Amino acid sequence: MIRIRPASLDELSGRDFTYSNPGTAGREPRRGYRHISLVEAIGLGDASFNKASDALLCLEMHRRAGLAVSSSAIPVNAGANVSLELPVAGFRIQAPCRIVYVVNERQANGFAYGTLSGHPESGEEEFVVTRDLDNRVWFSIRAFSRPSSRLLRLAEPLSHLAQRAMTLRYLSALRSIASSP
Repeated sequence: MIRIRPASLDELSGRDFTYSNPGTAGREPRRGYRHISLVEAIGLGDASFNKASDALLCLEMHRRAGLAVSSSAIPVNAGANVSLELPVAGFRIQAPCRIVYVVNERQANGFAYGTLSGHPESGEEEFVVTRDLDNRVWFSIRAFSRPSSRLLRLAEPLSHLAQRAMTLRYLSALRSIASSP
């Protein structure tokens, strides 16, 4: 496998977001961006909620979805730098991000991260685990993104398929964690 030296987490501190107004993934649609919104039941009860919340905030969901993960903070906190790497066709695609906010409430846990320069996409993704009054556990993903460069825009249909596939991998990974004994 060809591996380009990934940026260190310290190097990511100096990078800027690749879009304006970080912290809006779960709030408003953005013109010119692709949007994803998924909400699925993943379990039932306190144990499912706690396992899913811990796995999400410790980036275990990302690891189980097939990504190599480095983070400047585990569990994540606002401002933490995260480096995600995805193996594709003998290469490793690096996706540097920064946590823009964390949700830490009695019935909801999660975070959103935004893309930093060097990421193949530009945008933000929010992951939240919630528990309803019937003690059902839900997982939601909301995102907006677009290719980060003109060259990558040529492959936009492929990047859209890849993002959809990763969304389903995240869902499968967290569902598996939430329902584990």
